Amino acid sequence: MSDIALEGSSGRRQVRISDLSLGGCFVDSISAFSEGEDVKLILTDSAGRETEFAGKVAWLAGGVGFGVKFVELDEPHKDFLNSIIEN
Repeated sequence: MSDIALEGSSGRRQVRISDLSLGGCFVDSISAFSEGEDVKLILTDSAGRETEFAGKVAWLAGGVGFGVKFVELDEPHKDFLNSIIEN
């Protein structure tokens, strides 16, 4: 996975993520987000395919990042995530 963009109420920015799963991920960010805030993550795989994921900020980690829970995952989204996780 090469590029990850995050869209929230404060705009769009490039971010790093970790702990990616079908349930969500951790976003490394010092930017201020609120628990329950709607966000979009745009993931790009190694083949250059870009897919957008809707999520909610599930929890905050004091100035180092936050957890995002994916919402409304359909089969194509799950397949895309599985292909990234397996690599």
